Amino acid sequence: MNIKLLAKSFALIGLLSASSFAMAGTITCGDGTGAGGVDIVRTATLGDATACETGTGNAQLSDIQSYYGDTPAWSNVAALIDDGTFPPTTASDGVFSLELTTGIFGSQAVEGTWQIASSFWDNFSEAVISMHVGNGGGDPDHWAWKLEDGATSGTFSYEKLSLGGGGFSNLHLWGRGDGTSVPAPASITLLGLGLLGLAAVRRRKV
Repeated sequence: MNIKLLAKSFALIGLLSASSFAMAGTITCGDGTGAGGVDIVRTATLGDATACETGTGNAQLSDIQSYYGDTPAWSNVAALIDDGTFPPTTASDGVFSLELTTGIFGSQAVEGTWQIASSFWDNFSEAVISMHVGNGGGDPDHWAWKLEDGATSGTFSYEKLSLGGGGFSNLHLWGRGDGTSVPAPASITLLGLGLLGLAAVRRRKV
C-alpha cells in the first residue's frame, strides 16, 4: 500500500474538516461604527452561525434576500414573541423555540438559548435567525445570522449600549431550499472515501 499517498489523503481530509468547522461559531455583530459612520449603540451575538448582517426596523423578507440572496426564495418559517408567560422568558411554536436565561422580553440586555426541531432540515437546506429590538434611538434594530448547516440549537445575547429604546422583541426563523443538500461534514466524508479509493487503485497498479 502507498503509505505516503494515504497519509496525504488523511491530511487533506483533516484540513478540509478544520476549514469547514472553523467557519461556524458564535458571531457578534453591532460593534464599532455602522453604515454612514453612525455609532453602533446595540450589539448582539448568536451561535452557531457563519455570517451576520444588521439593519434598521424589523427584518423583512426583502432584507433577508438582500443579505443572503433571493434564489432560491426564503420563507419566514416561525416568529417567536412573548408567549404570555410571566415573567415573559420563553416562546415556542413547535418548530422554533427560545428560553431567556438572563432578562425578559422587553429588556435592554438578554441572554438565552434557541432550538430548532430537526424536522426543519427535512424541508430546508439553509436557515437564518433574525432578532429585532425596539425601534428608536439606535442602530441596528435587527440582526440576521446565517446558521451552520444542520444546526438545531445555540445561544444568543443582546445588549443596548447607549441611547434609548431597544427592548428585546422577537426572533424569526427563515428557511430556503428543499432539504436535499448534503451538509458540509457529509461532503467531507464522501471526499475522504473517494481519496481512499484512489489510494486503493494506485496500490493495485503498483
